[in-house]
Formats: sequence, C-alpha cells, structure tokens
Amino acid sequence: MAEFGRIDVLVNNAAFQMAQSEGIEGISTEQFDRTMRTNLYGMFWLSKLSLPHIPAGGSIINTTSVQGYKPSPHLLDYATTKGAIVAFTQGLAQNLAERGIRVNAVAPGPVWTPLIPSTLPDTSEFGKQSPLGLSPPSPPRWPRPMSSWRPRRRVTSPPRSSTPPAGPRCPDVPSAGPTDLTSIRQVHPHGRIPSG
Repeated sequence: MAEFGRIDVLVNNAAFQMAQSEGIEGISTEQFDRTMRTNLYGMFWLSKLSLPHIPAGGSIINTTSVQGYKPSPHLLDYATTKGAIVAFTQGLAQNLAERGIRVNAVAPGPVWTPLIPSTLPDTSEFGKQSPLGLSPPSPPRWPRPMSSWRPRRRVTSPPRSSTPPAGPRCPDVPSAGPTDLTSIRQVHPHGRIPSG
C-alpha cells in the first residue's frame, strides 16, 4: 500500500486438498477444519480487509474448481469449499456492484501442480477427461510447446446479457460488468455451457 496506494486486482488463490478414498468417513475433524480455513477463511478476510483499498473499476477474482460444480467423492471437503467459493463470489458480486467493483471466479479444470501428486494416490489418469487432454507430464516438461496445445473442439464464450450491467464500469477494461454473473453460472470450467 505504501508504494501503490491502492489495490486494483485482488486474486484469492489458496487451497488445500487431501484425497480420502473412504469418503466422508476418512475425513478427520482436523482435515476438515484445515480445508475450510485454508480455502475459505483466507478468501473472506483478504476480500474484506482489501475493500477500503479497491477503487471503482477494481476487481476481486476468486479461484474455485471444477469440483465446485461436479464434486468427486474422494475430495468431499475440498469440493464443499469450492462450491462455497462460487456462492460467495455471486453474493459478493451483487454486494459490490454499486461500488463499481467487479467480482468473478475462475474455475480451472485439471491443472498439473505439485498439489496433485502430494494429495492424490494415483495420478495416471489425471486430466485425461479434459477437453485439452492435459495429463501429467513425466518427467515434468511444462510449459509444453505451443504445437502440442491442440484443442479437440472449439471453446466458445458465454452468451452476453442483453441488458446493460447496473452500476459504474471501468472504461478501460472490457468486461461483462459487475452484476453479470453469467460467467459464474453458465460457463463450465472447461469452456462448455452446461444445460439447465
């Protein structure tokens, strides 16, 4: 704050996950508490304490997961937090719209990080269901050359709302606006628009 005087973009991206093949019965109170505190408390407190420093036109971006939309039984506590992040993001977006602060969530699909092998017992099938076919490298060779990034199908953008967004917008940033939640509700993390 001393150097820049404000926060233009706050990105909340912290997570803990630990796979439990036994499902709910394998999740200890300690694990459940750690997952909730890591995945939700930090996002809540950073958002709340940053607000006095975020001007109109600023953004808060929360990282959720495909688990928030399509939970895996072995990641029950983690998936619970990612669904909560979606709800938090939608509510906060409505809460801050009048102040001109945009709140959005991104939900990446399977992404190979050090978190994956440290928390999943078998990674041989990780990412194979992804439209881009991103499975773990062996040995790690990221980033892959551009020639290997060939989508199997065209990824489309979500439909834009026909009504203009309420509240002020930052004129320099092309955006759907602070109250347009279609990016959260309609776009699947892999670029598909789910039915229903």
